[in-house]
Amino acid sequence: GAGMLAKMDYLSRRVALSGLFLTAFRQPAAAGTSSLPQGLSSTGDGNDSLQLPALQSGQRRLYLVRHGETDWNVQKRVQGRTDKPLNDNGREQASKLSRSLVNVPFGLIASSPLKRAALTARTVQKAHPSADFVTDERFKEMCFGELEGRKLDDLKYGAMYREIVGRWASGDTAARWPGAGGESIQDVADRGMSGFRSLGLIGEGSSDLVKRCPKYVLVVAHGRFNKALIASLQ
Repeated sequence: GAGMLAKMDYLSRRVALSGLFLTAFRQPAAAGTSSLPQGLSSTGDGNDSLQLPALQSGQRRLYLVRHGETDWNVQKRVQGRTDKPLNDNGREQASKLSRSLVNVPFGLIASSPLKRAALTARTVQKAHPSADFVTDERFKEMCFGELEGRKLDDLKYGAMYREIVGRWASGDTAARWPGAGGESIQDVADRGMSGFRSLGLIGEGSSDLVKRCPKYVLVVAHGRFNKALIASLQ
């Protein structure tokens, strides 16, 4: 995976529906890729080292973050809904993320309830004690059904993975992973967008939820979940 902030793949786009800006950070999946440049921080005012545009009146910014590393990430196992905790490197990544975002004036921090995401979010929250904190089942990682715990270099499961992802790429976004609870990319996008609406991140500008939504929001979730939501918001 990409590095943390030093090698982040980040985007900032305006979503016309509600003036939302999205900033996505992806935590590294491998040990040794989490170095952070000295002094890297974000004030959220458009004049910081992340070079984010200043927010205008009525706009808000969403920071969408992937959790830190787990042992299953190192082992290259499909994790999905399996509730693995952060390893030592993952906890250090969460601490570095917290330091990098210390100056962002978060009013709300939301998280998947899975351990790896919730601990990442709680670590950031320590620097933002006045921010509201919520967990939401809708922000859990995709359920990969039969693939959970498997390695994709296994011929059987690698072929299964390529088949389903290929169907998504061809437009069949309703294709689900085989096995108990297996989800489609559309399933994940639908529940994630529902969660965003509940936070007031998207929706009609005149709605009470949107009016109450803070200007700066952090959501800590998962790799496949984040990709589905970024695609939905574009």
